[in-house]
Amino acid sequence: MGKREGFIAEAKNSDGRRTIFRFIHPKDDDWQDFPEEISIVWKYPGKELPEDELRAEMDGLEEALDPLLDEGMARLPLVITGLGSKEWVHLRAPMRGSWRS
Repeated sequence: MGKREGFIAEAKNSDGRRTIFRFIHPKDDDWQDFPEEISIVWKYPGKELPEDELRAEMDGLEEALDPLLDEGMARLPLVITGLGSKEWVHLRAPMRGSWRS
């Protein structure tokens, strides 16, 4: 499974508005090595799913964060989209060294 592929579930609330849950990274043996959660939330107007143009911008943000996944610094287990926001839930490995060096 690729770093942004996964399983998708859709939920509808009582008035028919949809929320999409994308479960990406499976829980495996080294899960405990990523104890810190960082969520990025992008709010957008309306309560439906984002329009194509906005979704393309959101995809660009997700792609910009790919190096963190490629380098093993973080995992992206969940993305939630709907009801006026998109949230990327990252799990981060503890920082090694210092960025102040």
